[in-house]
Amino acid sequence: MKKRKQPPRPETVRTDIISGTLRMHPKGFGFVIPHPIHGLIQDVFIPKHLTDSAIDGDTVEVAILDNPLSEKGPEGKITAVTKRSKDHLCGTIQKENADGSFSAYMPILGSTKPVLLAPSDKIPVRIGSRVVVKVVEWGNTKESTKGEILYCLGSIDDPSCDMKAAIEEFDLSPTFPQKVISQAKS
Repeated sequence: MKKRKQPPRPETVRTDIISGTLRMHPKGFGFVIPHPIHGLIQDVFIPKHLTDSAIDGDTVEVAILDNPLSEKGPEGKITAVTKRSKDHLCGTIQKENADGSFSAYMPILGSTKPVLLAPSDKIPVRIGSRVVVKVVEWGNTKESTKGEILYCLGSIDDPSCDMKAAIEEFDLSPTFPQKVISQAKS
């Protein structure tokens, strides 16, 4: 005879608030690696719908959820972002809105969180333009993130801007350290 699965109990928030670094999974959920001062040895699982506006690498505060049926370890809800890991994002303009603004897809935010961009007279862009954006206002689960276009890298159709986009998106250095260059020459 099969056991009937019990309906999940409503999750209640305990008074435990911890801080740590968020590591996101491409599917939208994440794990907070607690700062050592909290004495937790397990990462805290954050379901997709409880990540708020946090992105990978942010320092966050987490309320631990009281979920006695969870076998995976502690689960939490992000209550605040205390330090952002990025102040700019890189992405592709997907749509021109009726008011002249643009909606852009930023891989780090996921496909369901477009960034709204005001049009710029100084930086001409169109659908398919790869842009670097300064975040003006971080959104949340109900409101979109708003940004300002810093510059255009080129078109999504131009493979020569792929490397520039990767450098911007992942905060990579565009040059190699001198030690690496010297070793490569020898």
